[in-house]
Amino acid sequence: MLKIREKVYQLDGSTGTFAVSKELATALKNAPDENLDIRLVLEGGQTVDSEIGKGTVKAWRIIY
Repeated sequence: MLKIREKVYQLDGSTGTFAVSKELATALKNAPDENLDIRLVLEGGQTVDSEIGKGTVKAWRIIY
């Protein structure tokens, strides 16, 4: 799950790969210039909360 502003996007995939919908690509491109929260949910149900740095967030503008 990735939170951008007040909206949470669920990303489904495995081995670090997942599809990026047009809606998510637009949200990534327009994300605020700040760190963003991400939560990984592992196969066993455990969660790992982390942060994506604003440098990566800025790079999304180029990628998407």
